[in-house]
Amino acid sequence: MSDAIDEFAQGLSARLHDILAAQSRWDAFVPDPEREEAIPAPEASERLASEMVLRAVRAGVDPVNHAILRRLVRQDDVTMSALMEQTGLSRVGLAETVQDLAQVGLASYAPDSREVRATAGARGLLGLIDDVRDRVASMMRNG
Repeated sequence: MSDAIDEFAQGLSARLHDILAAQSRWDAFVPDPEREEAIPAPEASERLASEMVLRAVRAGVDPVNHAILRRLVRQDDVTMSALMEQTGLSRVGLAETVQDLAQVGLASYAPDSREVRATAGARGLLGLIDDVRDRVASMMRNG
């Protein structure tokens, strides 16, 4: 299970660093003396990490999102049209769903090719879910 946890943590950490870097760039353009620092103090890191983990888990366990992530992990690049067919979502609905997954670091979208792919965070989250499922099933079998 620790490999799945490591991969999940690595993916979320990379996404959180991307968000903080983008926020820092934005702050350089729009000065605001009341804003929080883009690079968090050590005591704020735990809160930010907790928020990110909870957002990613919530997004990843939604049944439609979970099915999308399973497909993305099985197949390297999946077109939006293939995901529309799989989920039954409209183009707009799917675009919003993929954006939600990308926001929390579970998917990435290439607009030029209209393809979606899983991230390390998605692979780690699904591995974690699988590991827990397997342990629960084993406990149930063994009483």
